[in-house]
Amino acid sequence: MSAIPRNVYKVSTGAGLDIPGYRDLVRVFESPRSRVFTGVRIEDSKPVILKILQEDFLEKNEIARYKNQYAILSEHKLTCAPLVLDFDKYLSAPMLVFEDLGGRALSQTLASGTLTLLEGLDIAQKIAKGLVEIHAQRIIHKDLNPSNILYTRETGEVKIIDFGISTRLEREQADISTRGVTEGSLPYMSPEQTGRMNKFVDYRSDFYSFGVTLFEMFTGRLPFDSSDPLRLIHYHIAKRPFPPRSFKNEIPEMLSDLILKLMAKNAEDRYQSAWG
Repeated sequence: MSAIPRNVYKVSTGAGLDIPGYRDLVRVFESPRSRVFTGVRIEDSKPVILKILQEDFLEKNEIARYKNQYAILSEHKLTCAPLVLDFDKYLSAPMLVFEDLGGRALSQTLASGTLTLLEGLDIAQKIAKGLVEIHAQRIIHKDLNPSNILYTRETGEVKIIDFGISTRLEREQADISTRGVTEGSLPYMSPEQTGRMNKFVDYRSDFYSFGVTLFEMFTGRLPFDSSDPLRLIHYHIAKRPFPPRSFKNEIPEMLSDLILKLMAKNAEDRYQSAWG
């Protein structure tokens, strides 16, 4: 499930969309790959989120992502992730049904520029606890970033979402995809996940992505920024980031050092568990 960008994208009613078993459909997000609706499940009046693959992307690998996400979340019942309720179809497209927690993407909170240091530390701790739970089930998330973290500011609840490319292995060999870039979100991708290092990807790849996420949370900027994918990959592999503290003096030195350790180029130099 992709985070619902509430209050950012214009919403519209689901007029013309009739999905048996659901009512009060409202489209809250649409991308080339998917459409996301909120609604109510008729059988129990439960608020839900429906994520439907776009017809132009009914390819085997895209359908496999939906099936993979459902398999992982339905089997493991992770408390750090929204509950997946069903895997169904709308016409010929796969559809995932999730509980609607009412949160919004952490990326939206960061874009507002209102996140305090204490609030950020609380979020960071909850993400770390989520990674402990995920890794305990031998799952590698592989796409951790602020857009895949739901944050409910009123309650402080944090959930990790979008397990579409996650794997349930101790490690895997990263391959360059047919489109030239490995799966995941490039600005947050670990060096080994780029497929350019001939190294296995294991749970420590998530720590690198966690480090980039924290860097952005506390500094308001990404450690590496380029519109050229190959240059960005080079930065991840070879360029050392500036200490977060050099951008904001209010960041404690210990936190700045922690983020840099999470972002170590070699997995062996990062923390070896989410507890440190």
